[in-house]
Amino acid sequence: MAEKLAKLKKTYQGCVDRIQEATNNFLTKEQAERLLEEIDTVVQRNRKQGSLESIEDQILSQVDDTITAIREHALIEKRNAIINERIRRQIDDYLEGFANKAEGIKAYLGGGVKLRKGSKLSIDGRGKALLNSVLGRIVNSLEQRGVLRELVSGDFDDDIARELWAVSQGKASPTGHAAARSVAEVVNAAQNELVGMLNRAGAFIKLMPGYIVRQSHDMGRVRAAGYASWAEAVSPLLDAERTFGGMDPDEFLKEAYRSFSTGRHLRHDGEEVGDDASAFLGFTGAGNLAKRISQHRVLHFKDADAWITYNRQFGSGGLREAILWGIDGAARNIALMEGLGTNPKAMFDRVMRELGESLRDDPKAFDQLSTWSIQALYDHIDGSARVPANQTMANVGTGVRIINNISKLGAATLSSITDIPFQAAALRNNGIPILSAYANAFANVLRGRGSAERKEIARLVGVGFHGILASVASRFAAEDLPLGVMTKLQNKFFKLNLMNWWTDAHRSGVAVMLASHLGSLKDSPHADLPEALQRMMLQYDISAKEWDAIRTVAWTNGDDWYLTPESI
Repeated sequence: MAEKLAKLKKTYQGCVDRIQEATNNFLTKEQAERLLEEIDTVVQRNRKQGSLESIEDQILSQVDDTITAIREHALIEKRNAIINERIRRQIDDYLEGFANKAEGIKAYLGGGVKLRKGSKLSIDGRGKALLNSVLGRIVNSLEQRGVLRELVSGDFDDDIARELWAVSQGKASPTGHAAARSVAEVVNAAQNELVGMLNRAGAFIKLMPGYIVRQSHDMGRVRAAGYASWAEAVSPLLDAERTFGGMDPDEFLKEAYRSFSTGRHLRHDGEEVGDDASAFLGFTGAGNLAKRISQHRVLHFKDADAWITYNRQFGSGGLREAILWGIDGAARNIALMEGLGTNPKAMFDRVMRELGESLRDDPKAFDQLSTWSIQALYDHIDGSARVPANQTMANVGTGVRIINNISKLGAATLSSITDIPFQAAALRNNGIPILSAYANAFANVLRGRGSAERKEIARLVGVGFHGILASVASRFAAEDLPLGVMTKLQNKFFKLNLMNWWTDAHRSGVAVMLASHLGSLKDSPHADLPEALQRMMLQYDISAKEWDAIRTVAWTNGDDWYLTPESI
C-alpha cells in the first residue's frame, strides 16, 4: 500500500511539474495543484455525462481558460491596487479638513451638519443619490413609454421576467407582450449602466446572457425549508454547468444555503459565497467587495420559468421587489467602492487603525474615535445592520411598528403642516429668498405632484416617485407572508391618508425650484453666486472649477432654465 501511495504521489507531483513547465512557470505550484484538481473534476463529470470530447481536449481547454483568467485578473489586481491607493489618499485629504478626526470619519461615512468642505459628500449620501437618480429615470422612462402601470400592477411580472431573459440575450420577444418587452428594455438598460459604474469603481463583471435581476433569497423561507428540502427544490431548476463549474454540487449548495439562511448575502461587504478560488481571482482579501460582486450569480437558472419558480418559493417578494432590491444593492456597492475602495471593510479597518495609532498621545481624541457609533454607522452603510440577530424577533418588531404606525399616524398629513417652514429654511440655505421659498411651499399644496412637465423634471432630479414605489413593492417582506400583508396594508394606509401625496408633492416642488434656481444662475461665476449657495456648495466640495463645468449644461424648457443631475 505504501509503495502504491508513493507512486501516486510521484505521478501527482509529475503532473504538477508538467503544468508549470507547460506554462513557462506562469503558474505557481499552488495554482498548478488547484488547476490539476479542477481538470480531474471536469474530466470525471464529463465522463459521467458521456462527453465525446477527448480527455486531451478537455485538459487543454481547462488549462487555456485558467491561464486566460489568471492573466486577466493579474491586470485587474494591479488596477485595483492603483484605485485603492488613490482612495486612501482621497480619505487622507478629506480628513485633513477636520481637526476632530472622529467627526471627519463620521461625515465621510454618513454626512455632517457643520460647515466643512465636503461634509455632506458622504458614502451614504452618494448611494442614496445614485439610487434615486436611477429609479427616477426608470419611472420617467416607463411613464413616457406608457407602460408604468404594467410594472406597478404586478399582473405581468412573469411576462416581464421572460422578456428580461430574452433582452439580455438579444433575442426576440418570447411572449408577444409589447408592454412587458418595453418594461424589460428600460430595466435592462438601467442594469447595464450600473454594471458599467461598478466596473469603473473596481469590479469586473461580464454581462451574462439570461440575466433577469439580482436574485433575492428570503432568509426566513430558506431557513424554514432546511437544507435538504431547499437543495431538492433548487437543483432541478439550475443550469448545472454554469452554476457548479468544476465544483462539487453538494458542497457548493451547502455553502450557498449557509449564506442565504444566515442573511450573509444581504451585506454589501463580506465573505465570498460558493467559491473559494481566490488564488485565481484578481482581488485579494476575504472581504473584497469588488471580488464578491464580480462573481457571476451564485445560482444560474435554466430559463426564465425556472427563475420564476424559485423566486415564488424562496425569493423576497416578486419581480418588482427584486428589481428595486438589485438597484439598491448596486447603488450601495458603487458608493462603498468609490468611497472605500475595492475592499471597503479592509480599508475602513486600516483607516481606523492608523487614525487610532496617530491619536495615542491625545486620550480625548482617541476615545472619540473608539466609540461604538462609528462602527455602527459603517455597519448600516455596508448592510450588516440589515441582518437580524434573531429572525423571529425581527419579524415581531416589524409587525409591532407597522401596527403602531397605522393606529397612531392617521392624522400624520395634518401634522405635517410643519414641513412648510422647514422646507422654506432648506431653500433659503440654497440661496433662494425666504418669501419665494414660502410661496413655493404653499403652492406645492395646491398643485400636488404637478404637471407632466414638472413631474419629469422632478424625476430627473431623483424625487417625486416614492409614492409610486410604495405601490410597486415592499423590499422587506414576501407578498404571501403575514408580514408582507401588513407592509402592504401600511402602504395602502399612507396612500389613503394622503401622506404619500403630501410627501411627493413637496419633494417635487422643492426639487423643481432648486433645479430652476440653479439653471437661472448659469451665467453667474462662482464668486457672484448667493453666499448661502456658496456655503452649500462648499459642503459638497463644489468649487469654482466644478461650478464652471456644471453651469455649461443647463437646459431650457421655454423661458425657464434647469440644471439636473441627468444633464450634468
